[in-house]
Amino acid sequence: MPTFGNPSGTTLSAERREKLVKLAAEYDFVIIEDDPYGAISFTDRREKTLIQIAKELGHEDHVVYTSTFSKILAPGLRVGWIILPEWMKQQVAIIKQATDLHANSLTQALAAAYLKLGRLDPQIELIREAYKQKCLTLSRLLEEELGEHITFNQPQGGMFLWASFRYDFDTTAWLQKTLEKGVVYVPGEFFFSDHADKRTLRFSYATATDEQLVEAVKRLKAAL
Repeated sequence: MPTFGNPSGTTLSAERREKLVKLAAEYDFVIIEDDPYGAISFTDRREKTLIQIAKELGHEDHVVYTSTFSKILAPGLRVGWIILPEWMKQQVAIIKQATDLHANSLTQALAAAYLKLGRLDPQIELIREAYKQKCLTLSRLLEEELGEHITFNQPQGGMFLWASFRYDFDTTAWLQKTLEKGVVYVPGEFFFSDHADKRTLRFSYATATDEQLVEAVKRLKAAL
């Protein structure tokens, strides 16, 4: 995920994107660009996708692009899309058919009908603004109520806020206390392949109302 990656929200710089594509061409490997959150930017700045850069450089055989409607249209709409190099299309189609034959026909038809209405761009703008405000609310509350305990980088898009305690702390053990108060997050250690940092944790602000965010942060503070 080069754009608003899960869980950290990190976005790969333009320079590193181009370097990565060039390395793929030089050493003949394929990049799988997973981009579910790229459209959910809180600013007007948009980095080019890896596949855009690859096409500009003539290296499109080295990038596969995937995304989904579940983050920009409806979470229950489990329909996505993939852009493949020509040489890979038949093999991927065979693997897809062997795995589940095809995606749900009804949800595909619903997505296609919605796209024909021309409403997707306004829907994305609605989501961008809504998530931006939720993110700002959560960020402000965390700074006001828990600023002496945790630190985080302000998200510029996506659905998550990645935070870390300022001191030695086990967020996995703490989860049991917050669950008792009705608040859930994802302990950061589960996102590490090794050398896990147990001080870290991931919050999601996507589905909560402002009132719920206020109450959640109060309960987090009470659980310390």
